[in-house]
Amino acid sequence: MPTKSFSRLLIVEDDKESLGFLKDVFTNEFITEVAEDGMEAKSILKDFSPDIIIADIRMPKLNGYELTAWVKQNETLRNTKVLLLSGLKNTKDRLAGYKVGADDYIIKPFDTEELKTKINILLKLKKTEDELSHLVTNLEKQVKLKTSQLIKSEKFAIIGRNAAGFIHNMNNPICNIKGIGDLLKKKYKDESLIETLTDSTKQLQEIIYSILRKADSKKSNKAKLVRINHLLENEVKMHKLSKFGQVVEFNEIYETNREFKCYPGDLSQVFSNLISNAIQSMYKSKQKILTIKTNFENHNIIVEFFDTGCGMDKKTKNKIFDPFFTTKTCDPSNSKEPIGTGLGMPTCKTMLESYNGKITVDSKLNIGTMVRLFLPIQD
Repeated sequence: MPTKSFSRLLIVEDDKESLGFLKDVFTNEFITEVAEDGMEAKSILKDFSPDIIIADIRMPKLNGYELTAWVKQNETLRNTKVLLLSGLKNTKDRLAGYKVGADDYIIKPFDTEELKTKINILLKLKKTEDELSHLVTNLEKQVKLKTSQLIKSEKFAIIGRNAAGFIHNMNNPICNIKGIGDLLKKKYKDESLIETLTDSTKQLQEIIYSILRKADSKKSNKAKLVRINHLLENEVKMHKLSKFGQVVEFNEIYETNREFKCYPGDLSQVFSNLISNAIQSMYKSKQKILTIKTNFENHNIIVEFFDTGCGMDKKTKNKIFDPFFTTKTCDPSNSKEPIGTGLGMPTCKTMLESYNGKITVDSKLNIGTMVRLFLPIQD
């Protein structure tokens, strides 16, 4: 059988006989505390939060009006209902009580049933207000959440509206670079730099086709099984020659050789973004080590990227998946500093989620960052 939930009542009355009578009336229906003056009541209210206060008006030290005003100005107690009782019968005295925030008033000598009725009405009002306040708080949280989601959605919509044009414009010069690279490769067959150039342009084309495919409702069926380690090795090879990667030590630990079904350009883009982020985060670090590790656990290929870079505080980490949020410079003319657009991490997250995967980030300021990717395998 459920335990009855009692409401809480504070009775403040300087007349001991009246105080005892009121306590007897309500002791079986409320968790009751008593005080003989307003100052004692204030002391009790430090540890006791009543639903209702019954207070006499005429009391020593702190009268009923002053106590009511103090309660209604207190952030914790302001919703407590206050009923004043007094032998003062004129309208002016009652209005003075309402003016300081009293919720009701009863004149001595009072009828016990009338007092009980007034208390029950105030109690119902208090419970209704509490429920409404709880509802409003929840609604405010929901509105804040939905607003945040809409802002993110609109930011991605802006990207979507402009992306196709950018990508088509990129494709032509990349094709030209690839053609020149192929010609150079035929002439200088042993040059590894030329091979890297042609591999890079091929990867860029795969990324472009991947993005265009996602913008097309009629998706092709060119997903295939690829070895994650092979994609990572290619990315590491290309980033070793990058501007910010020349002094970075790469530590590659591949503990699984599992294949994953995907569009290769998707994961190449994810790996490229994460390796680039890691390298750029170590721009000012004395020790520049990027550890890349793969393993298989609980039906997931897990890919880890751990750098010894600048790291992030909690506030920054919580924003890294917000479109356009970046800690890097956005000015390409400042060539000595890593450049960012704030689109890399949101893109990685979206790409992975399209394969039912996920990404987690752990970071400590001035120590480094660990990024983990989880790619689910359907056996």
